[in-house]
Amino acid sequence: MSDVNVELGLSSSATISLNDANVRALAGIPSGTISMNDLRGKTWQAKYITVTGTSPRLNAWPWTGSGFGTKFSAPASVPGTTVYQSAANNTSTTIAYATASSTLGYLIAYPWSSSGYGTRYAAPSTALPDITDSASYSADGAAIVAGFRTTSPYIRAYAWSDSSGFGSAFAAPASLPSGDPVYNIGFRKNNAAVITSSRLSPPVAAYAWSSSGFGTRYTNPAGTGTRYGGVFGTNSSNVTVAAVANGNTPFVNVWPWSDSTGFGTAFSNPSTLASSARFVQFNPASDVLYLGSTSTPYVYAYAWNNSSGFGTIYSDPATLPAGIVRTISVAQSQNYVAVSSDSAPTLAVYAWSGGFGSKVADPASLPTAGIASTTFY
Repeated sequence: MSDVNVELGLSSSATISLNDANVRALAGIPSGTISMNDLRGKTWQAKYITVTGTSPRLNAWPWTGSGFGTKFSAPASVPGTTVYQSAANNTSTTIAYATASSTLGYLIAYPWSSSGYGTRYAAPSTALPDITDSASYSADGAAIVAGFRTTSPYIRAYAWSDSSGFGSAFAAPASLPSGDPVYNIGFRKNNAAVITSSRLSPPVAAYAWSSSGFGTRYTNPAGTGTRYGGVFGTNSSNVTVAAVANGNTPFVNVWPWSDSTGFGTAFSNPSTLASSARFVQFNPASDVLYLGSTSTPYVYAYAWNNSSGFGTIYSDPATLPAGIVRTISVAQSQNYVAVSSDSAPTLAVYAWSGGFGSKVADPASLPTAGIASTTFY
């Protein structure tokens, strides 16, 4: 528990209990039974940050807790074309990227250590058939799921092992997502469900999930329009919501969530609407909702409550992102927010303390353009 205190940024001798909210947040166990084993390998302060782009395509830096360290060398195998989304497993020991590179199998993954990228894992034996726009590890790190464009079944999941990489492909869900493309994939913290978003009708699909892969599809929520960035948010009382960004008014949709029944009745819209949105993200405590947009100020933040919904909108950051915000990543410690855009500089990191603070100084080398994504890990 002394080690846990240190990881949380506390004195090693501070009073601590497994039931403390920050300990549960670190473990990813918001309520119920928790053990010391749930804390093994977990990270509170982000140690690294990655961003993708057109050139250079793969980029990663140590994160000092307040800024960028010296950039890691690129891996030996780098996609020759666009990299769309990044994902790290729950122990930050592997990192994966969704790409448009057919020569590397559309989904690539590398071991990760304090030295940076390791040798790329072999491509999965059941190949992905199309440009891959999204990727996510399951909450327990035992599976990786990719969403792709115009080829059925639009989504594919593989067993995952940190030692050997891609395992066998799971069976496709019985009721497929719409595809074209599957923009984002989000897992529940307890591994019970997975949500996807796309631009075809119906634009949202959610499935029960287990160690056997995809289960029954939940009833679709109401609404049409292009949806982006499907995510779950779970608070310390284990109350969960599901959210997607929306290209149309009201630009974000949030529903109460039940693992048994799925989507509830949508929460009321925020009193201050954003503009056409491209990504949504909750902070780890699920008391702030961040929204990436196509129009200035490009990033929005709302106070959020999983039981009552939207609160007050926070003031815009003093230094705005450079363009359309494609992804948002929140450090587990919640004190930094990273947003990626498709205009240079393609990454902006802000201090966060009850609102946007100062923008962190950019690293020496950022991608010059392209559909970028970013991940704290």
